[in-house]
Amino acid sequence: MLDSLASDVSELRESVSELKDSVDGVRVTAQASLQLAAQQQQENEARKAELAAWKQENERRFNELEEWKRESDRRFYTLLEEDSDL
Repeated sequence: MLDSLASDVSELRESVSELKDSVDGVRVTAQASLQLAAQQQQENEARKAELAAWKQENERRFNELEEWKRESDRRFYTLLEEDSDL
């Protein structure tokens, strides 16, 4: 009877040890996943900032081109009027 009880206790200890190892493995995996998610979030935020800067620069260039077009149109119509006066 005592041998059986001792064997059961030994098996229980082994099961508890395996369970602890399994929990530790899950913990390590969860920590690695959280670190990866945090790194990806930082990369996404950096990319978002880059895209915002790119958009702002493109809007600035577009506005410059629009201004250049207005000036070019104004000059064209001025020349057209001068030519029609001749």
